[in-house]
Amino acid sequence: MLYILDLLGVIVFAISGAIVARDKQFDLFGGIVLAIVTAIGGGTFRDIALGRTPVFWLNDLNYFALASITAVIFLWVFRIHRFNDTWRNVLLIADAIGLAVFTVIGVDIALNAGIHPAMAVAMGTITGCFGGVIRDVLANREPLIFQKEIYATASLAGGICYLALNHHTEHSALNAGLCMLVTFLLRVVAVYRGWQLPTYQQK
Repeated sequence: MLYILDLLGVIVFAISGAIVARDKQFDLFGGIVLAIVTAIGGGTFRDIALGRTPVFWLNDLNYFALASITAVIFLWVFRIHRFNDTWRNVLLIADAIGLAVFTVIGVDIALNAGIHPAMAVAMGTITGCFGGVIRDVLANREPLIFQKEIYATASLAGGICYLALNHHTEHSALNAGLCMLVTFLLRVVAVYRGWQLPTYQQK
């Protein structure tokens, strides 16, 4: 089930990459590149940091193929459909699911690698967020996680929840599900309630 959700996360994050490519009016190749780095960038950085080589997508072409196919499909979709508020709401929900799934997978892989639990939580957040950072840097945009959004914070909260549950009980699908629920709800509720992190400001 986690693998299926992981592939769903790849599709959703690839769509977000395609949306940025549309906003920047990139060509098809640029859209595919942004879709791929958004979908697999976080997991790639995680695997390199943990010394897990070859990285996950080199042994499973489903990740690379899904991201590329998604970019191609949405080039066509954006040509015939306007990206309205309904689309944005659907993408928000799907993106929150992808963030939740990637967070759990990142924390779990890091814990199995035997690193410090606090760094395992960081690896979960990197898995969920770093692809978007790469996407925004390539597109010459300020990264989303620096824009007061409750995004990386939602991932951190879910990762800490997963760590706490695993400390008191055995690793289980229930623990993973609760972690994903915390991440998902915090992200979605923060958007709809307008919750934001405090910013550095001058008087």
